[in-house]
Parts: sequence; structure tokens; C-alpha cells
Amino acid sequence: MNRLYLSLIVLSLSGCQLMQEGLQNRGYMQPDCQTEDVQLYISDAPCDVINWLQYWAEQDQLEWQFRKESLAELTTSEVDNLKAIILSQPMDTPYQNRLRAQNNWLLVADKLTPKLALLLSHLMSKTSQKLLEYESALVTIGRINSRQAQTIQQQDQELEQLTLVLEQQQHKIEQLLNIETQLGNGEKQNGSN
Repeated sequence: MNRLYLSLIVLSLSGCQLMQEGLQNRGYMQPDCQTEDVQLYISDAPCDVINWLQYWAEQDQLEWQFRKESLAELTTSEVDNLKAIILSQPMDTPYQNRLRAQNNWLLVADKLTPKLALLLSHLMSKTSQKLLEYESALVTIGRINSRQAQTIQQQDQELEQLTLVLEQQQHKIEQLLNIETQLGNGEKQNGSN
């Protein structure tokens, strides 16, 4: 889902680039964003928003192990807190880390500029929250299925024990019937004498 959003953003950005060229040809000023050695700032400046989206796109390409190492190097600054949240967004992020990022988002969102907070909320927070809910539901269903499997296994064992007891009782009844039949036959023979 995040990759879909990122793809849409990348397509939008490429469309924006074409639009920028058209606007520049007409004399409008457009921001000239630096693309190398970019510093990330929390602001609504167009270049800062674009830089955050580019950072996100770059981090989304990395496997969890590499992002985890990057997380360990971050500080507690506002910029690093936002980086940590973004590093925890791709699909291969473990549940606990995604949950931690979601909780941190609630703390960081108030410190962001309104436009950046709104953008990231739509792209990240809502999607991540749904994914957490789905993962939680799967874990719950797994636990329920596991308990039901244990219950079925216990019931199977109880059924086997009851079947064994029933077979033993049936065997005893057959023995009693045989004894009764023998006694009945013995009384008939004694009565006929």
C-alpha cells in the first residue's frame, strides 16, 4: 500500500517537474531544490517537503536490517524522530517497530508544520494504522485457532478414553450376559432332571 502511494507521489513529482518547466518557460519562479547532500528540515518549504518524500522513497528500497542499523544511529531530535518513523514504514518492518513508530508519530505530528503533518498523516499514519490493525487481527485469529486446535485435541483424547471405557463396559456386559445365559441353561437342565 505504501509503495502504491510512493509510486503515485513519484509520478506526481515527475508531473510537477514537467509543470515546473512549463511555468519556468512562462517566467514564473520555481524552487530550485538541491538534490545531493540534502539536509532535512521540518518546514513547509517546497524543497523540504520534496526532500522528505525523496528520503522516504530511498529508505523504502532498503531491507529492514539496513533500516534497523540506521535507526540505531539516530538521535532524539525532531528531524531524527521523523526519520525514525519513516524508516519504520515499509512493509517488512516488524510489528513492534511499526507500533512504536505509530506511537511516536502521535508525539511528532504536533511539532510538524501543518502542511507537512497533513501530508505525512495521509501517506503514512493512516496506512500504517490500518496495517497494524490487520496484523493485530491476524495475531488474534492465530491465537483463537491455536486454542481451538488445542481444545479439539483435548476432546479427541477424551473421546478416545470414553470409547475405551465404553468398550470395556460393553465387554463386561457381554460377560454378564454369557454368565446369565449359562446360569439359565444350567437351571433348565436341573429343572428337567
